[in-house]
Amino acid sequence: MEINKELNVGYVLSLQLDNGKLVVKQIPVDYPDDIVNVMNKLDEFGEHDQIYNVFDVERFVKQCNFEKDGNYGYCWPNEYNAAFISRAQLHEIDKEKYNQDLEEIKKRIIEEYDNKIRERRWVVDHYEYLSLDEKERLKRVRDEIIENEQTKYKRLRLNSYISEVKRYIYALHYDKALQNIKSNSLMYSSDTIGWYKPYFNITGNARIGLRSNFCYGRSAYFDVLLNYKGINILPYSDLVNYYWSNMMDNLRCTRSYSPYRSNWNEVLKFVEEICNWIERDSDSFEKKWIIGEVENMMEGLKTINNNIESYYKKLVDDKEEHKRIKESTNLPQIVRYRWIDDRTTNQFKTYPHETLLIIQVDKLSAALSLLEDLVSLKNIYTPVLTHIHTILQFNKEILPAIRIECENLSREIEAKQNELKQIEKDIETDEEQLLIRKNEISATLDVSNEEYRQSSVSDRQTILTNICVKDTEYKALEGRIANLRRQSYVTRQFIMDKESFKSILEVRRDFILERIRHWEKENH
Repeated sequence: MEINKELNVGYVLSLQLDNGKLVVKQIPVDYPDDIVNVMNKLDEFGEHDQIYNVFDVERFVKQCNFEKDGNYGYCWPNEYNAAFISRAQLHEIDKEKYNQDLEEIKKRIIEEYDNKIRERRWVVDHYEYLSLDEKERLKRVRDEIIENEQTKYKRLRLNSYISEVKRYIYALHYDKALQNIKSNSLMYSSDTIGWYKPYFNITGNARIGLRSNFCYGRSAYFDVLLNYKGINILPYSDLVNYYWSNMMDNLRCTRSYSPYRSNWNEVLKFVEEICNWIERDSDSFEKKWIIGEVENMMEGLKTINNNIESYYKKLVDDKEEHKRIKESTNLPQIVRYRWIDDRTTNQFKTYPHETLLIIQVDKLSAALSLLEDLVSLKNIYTPVLTHIHTILQFNKEILPAIRIECENLSREIEAKQNELKQIEKDIETDEEQLLIRKNEISATLDVSNEEYRQSSVSDRQTILTNICVKDTEYKALEGRIANLRRQSYVTRQFIMDKESFKSILEVRRDFILERIRHWEKENH
């Protein structure tokens, strides 16, 4: 087989100093011949899954003498914005669990067929017992399906384990290569799962930080931080929600990138260009780049403060442009100057006012985290002090809007909670009526239907159900209950959404108040 040639598998990107200039290079990952042979043998196992099983692969892997405790937080082959990817490691197959899974498949097929037999006996033939030939034929069909399902599971488990072993081998050699690459690199690409926050000293005046959280779904991010002469140049802010842990993090950065592996090219190219500029002409860098970054940030904040609808439209337009470029070029490396996720755009369709306010509050309050960094620029750019005052003023002005919206949300939530109580009461009443009607039908069958009286409990239930679904009163009650349950679901979802908006606004309100108090106390 040919070893995978993708980034962070076949090669690693490395930022190096070459003749006094920073250059991004591709450094190959070494895979010895014996490892290539192992990979070929794994492919052979997968291609002949009628001959080999997962335990054959496990025995072969044990003979390879890989590190027993090898454990690597390695994202490949998953996307960076995939969710909850496990670490790359070898493990023994749980034979007991494997056999239990096969037994579960068998039990499920038997149960499904037994149900079909009962259904056919009453609904189709109306015979109390099936003929011996029919039973034998159904048993053969059932056994054949069990065998097919178990064969599918065995094949799936085999190929899944082979994929895990290959991923471990790639992770092992990528990690070995990285240890050597680090010593010769000022910065390098990484496939690290989860929070990753390294700093790289690129030049005497430039220090680069990376902030990533790969393989954590919507919480994934990929940011670059530039520290110039001890000053953090962090004009962009992003609010990250960790949905499973109910946490929120305010990230400040110099550049934010979509979490894609291919964006390592863009990240390292940015660092190469900006740091070469700093070394080549620091005065020009300060005047054109730092001041330009601050002014761009302030223009964005003014738009957010004065016309959030226009800002939101720009977010959506940028998102569509990113999608168009990605589809036309198959290259997803898009810089996230302005970013919006699918969850927010979907929320906007249902709750436009609340969504716009959340975006506005998030962005304006996030800028409060930049104040210390901005004041450190005053020796380079004096007007930054006026910008600090503007940011504080924007946040003070939005506090009344937050208060009014939280009060409105509280009233809406209370009204919907009362509505939900009535819906649940109506469901309970109709379910009682449904049970009464079912008992009435059952009592009638007991009197009029000899077959029903002599049937087993499960068969009586089948007959009763078939009669009930044809009864006009019973069907009407079932339809009303289904409609009420839909109303209950919609109402519950509405309450949850409104409570979520209220919670976010309250958290941001408290953050704004705390940051303003702290700033005014420290700068009184």
